[in-house]
Amino acid sequence: MAYCTQEDLLRAMPKRTLAQLTCDTPPATEPDDTVIHWAIASAAELIDGYLRQRYTLPMKDVPTMVRDVSVAIARHTLYARRPEGKEDG
Repeated sequence: MAYCTQEDLLRAMPKRTLAQLTCDTPPATEPDDTVIHWAIASAAELIDGYLRQRYTLPMKDVPTMVRDVSVAIARHTLYARRPEGKEDG
């Protein structure tokens, strides 16, 4: 179960940034929905791994804090897709 949505990510970062983080071929003008859903699913799986021991999943009502953590993890996942600098070689 996803704990955040693409709209939640768009509230946390500009659309242009989301497009640049998700599109692998220039020009990055629109976000790539497939990559966004992958990042959101990755965040949900990580969160479920921690919650599974304590709560019945899927949660009926997602607390705001869980949504916010999911957005932060998905953002981190998207930023991690980009190289940190010029590679030698």
